[in-house]
Amino acid sequence: MVDCCRVNRLSTAWLLFLPVFFSTGVHAEPFAESISNTATAILLSRELYLEISETPVDACRDATRLYVDNIHHSNTAFRKKKGFRSRSPVYRYNWSQLTCQGKREVIRSLFPKDSLTPAGWIHTVAYSGSDGETLWRIAAWFTGSGANSSRIAKKNKVNPQKLAIGQTLIIETDLLDPCFAQTVSYPITVDALTYRMDSSGVVAEYRLLSGQTIYSLVLRYTPRITAADVMEASRMILERSGLSSFRTIPANYLLKIPEELISPQFLPENHPRRMQFEATVFESSQFKPKQTARLLRGVTVILDAGHGGVDPGAIGKGGIKEDEYAYDVMCRVKRILKDETEAVVFCTILDDETGYTPRNDRLLSSGKDAEKVLTTPAYPIDDAGTALNLRWFLANYVFTKQCPSDSRDEKTIFTSFHADSLHPSASGMMIYIPGADYYSGSTRKTERVYTSRKEVKGRNAVSQSRSDRLKSEGFSRSFADRIEARCRQMDITMHSAQPTRKYVIRKGHAWVPALLRYCRIPTRLLIELANLQNSNDVERIKDPAFREKLARMYVESLKDHFADTKE
Repeated sequence: MVDCCRVNRLSTAWLLFLPVFFSTGVHAEPFAESISNTATAILLSRELYLEISETPVDACRDATRLYVDNIHHSNTAFRKKKGFRSRSPVYRYNWSQLTCQGKREVIRSLFPKDSLTPAGWIHTVAYSGSDGETLWRIAAWFTGSGANSSRIAKKNKVNPQKLAIGQTLIIETDLLDPCFAQTVSYPITVDALTYRMDSSGVVAEYRLLSGQTIYSLVLRYTPRITAADVMEASRMILERSGLSSFRTIPANYLLKIPEELISPQFLPENHPRRMQFEATVFESSQFKPKQTARLLRGVTVILDAGHGGVDPGAIGKGGIKEDEYAYDVMCRVKRILKDETEAVVFCTILDDETGYTPRNDRLLSSGKDAEKVLTTPAYPIDDAGTALNLRWFLANYVFTKQCPSDSRDEKTIFTSFHADSLHPSASGMMIYIPGADYYSGSTRKTERVYTSRKEVKGRNAVSQSRSDRLKSEGFSRSFADRIEARCRQMDITMHSAQPTRKYVIRKGHAWVPALLRYCRIPTRLLIELANLQNSNDVERIKDPAFREKLARMYVESLKDHFADTKE
């Protein structure tokens, strides 16, 4: 039974914080500020929104991944024929549907004078009128509940009905939503970083040692690895440190790294991003494969090699092409598995010119570019995006139709081999697993190039729950750990700081590669065998003996994965 008295008391309290004016039902133009060329922050009728332009498609996808909670990514209910300020189609999301980064970007754009200080969040009132700010809404945005407006009013000694543009409000730290709160006491040391808060926010200080460069710091402490992303982060560090040139950094100089650049695992223990990262690691670690398989009996291994056909992938030093070397390693893995184990092996791709015979040349030519994806009918690779999607469709089909249903979750492995093009100072192998927090795993393909193929027909949509994603992160991490251990044992160089990663950073945005995002096989990896912009890596991958060593390492890791686990 509803407590009517309680409802009335709450209603009365709520009315105290309404402005003295009332809406006429006709709204003024929204207050709008651009976040980027794609995203716009909106304040309308006292509500905050984020609008993301439908085009360009890539920019829309990147902004959505960054600013919108995963569960809303594929929901067309948020699509509007035109925006508040635009005639072109947009996706419009309200405050509750945004990620922490999305919320912070909306606030940063609409309220550029706001800042976080040791005393709490300082908010400067910027909008008035019937569509403007109220203390109730300010409390809801920054604390998660409008009911906290009474405490904010008392702290700041303000009349809730008379907010004025330019007025500043302190929202105390213990009230703040985790998206805006700073739960760390400074200074604090993590690894070789010392975190402090200055007038511009939180920085991690690092004293540059002899022989070190800003680039090496970026590769060690941030998730950025491409040349463009490393250079962008390096320039941000240079500017924040009060320097003007990379060539004139004094010995033992104390560099300042903006907090937002740093990978979660190097943040202070109580930092919200690190807490979220570790919580997901813990949740996913509860999912561990338990089945054993002597000589890989009953195990299905689905192998893929990136790119091919019209798409050579990364072009490395000396003109070597990613697709040729990744394919050669895949062929070697296939041969070893067939000769020495009882695993069932499927490949997603075939080169009609060379078949699956490994090549013992140092320079692997592309020949006729005759690679095709082995769907029914096969797809000659004349479009990179289509070929990419057909690979995971094929893998999903094998998983659901040809693997024993009672053991397929634990005894099916999907691996895609690649070679990357990174900053030249990055060296060694890297492994990507599907990080549960960085994708939704939902998509649908309706074009005939997909639906005309047996593996897609009737199963052209993919959707994965958070539980599915956690399971996949846990299973994939378990196998990646085996690979890391084997690499150490066999003296195979891996990336020095973060050899296994849960997402890719490109142009400053985090995302999970499509092969891992939409593949439904719980244990799935993408392995970058080498950095083709690093001279040492190039010399290694050109050596047929090293490619054989990589293949042997992979097979031995598989055996380890199924030998040491217990029922």
